[in-house]
Amino acid sequence: MNALELIKSRRTVQSFSDKKLPDGILRSAIDAAIHAPNHHLTWPWFFIQVAGARRQKLADLHVKLKAAKSPMTDVAQAAARAKILESPTMILAGLKKPAGDKIYSDQTREDYASLACAIQNMALFLWSENVGLKWSTGGLVRSPETYSLLDISIETHEIAGVLFIGYPKVTPRIAERPPLDQFFRTVE
Repeated sequence: MNALELIKSRRTVQSFSDKKLPDGILRSAIDAAIHAPNHHLTWPWFFIQVAGARRQKLADLHVKLKAAKSPMTDVAQAAARAKILESPTMILAGLKKPAGDKIYSDQTREDYASLACAIQNMALFLWSENVGLKWSTGGLVRSPETYSLLDISIETHEIAGVLFIGYPKVTPRIAERPPLDQFFRTVE
C-alpha cells in the first residue's frame, strides 16, 4: 500500500480483539513516533506502557472518576472498566514541560503539535501492520491520581492521552470526507 492509501485507509479503532501484538511491533511503533518533527529538536514526548496491576488500578480510577460525575449502574461500571482493559496494549503518551513554563507558551504549542505528529506516525505504522490505535483523552489523563499511580511528576510532565492499541475486532468504515476545496485555496 502506498503512503496516501495508508493515510486514507487508517481508522480509529473502537473495539479490539484479544489477540496479542507480535514481539517488537510496539518498539517499532515508538521508533516511528520519535521520528516525528519536533521544533528545535526538543524531543518533548514520553510513552509509558501500562500493564498488569497498574492497568487494573487505572481502570478502577477511571470508574471512580466517572462515578464522581454521576451515579453509575454496575453495568456502566463494567463498561467503563472494560474500556481501559479491552485493548491488548495501553500506552500513556505525554509531554515533558519546558523549563519555566507556566500555562502556555509557543514551545508548549510546538511540543503538542509534535506529539500529535508522533502519535499519527505510530498510528500509520501500526495500521500498515493491521493493528489499530485509539487516542483517548479525558478525566483519566488529567487526574493527579493518574500521575501518582504512574510515578510521573505533574510539575514536569503532562499526560496528553491514552493510546489503546491492538487488532481491530471490527474495522470502522471509512467516512466520506468533505471536498478538498472546502479546506484549501490559493491566494496570489
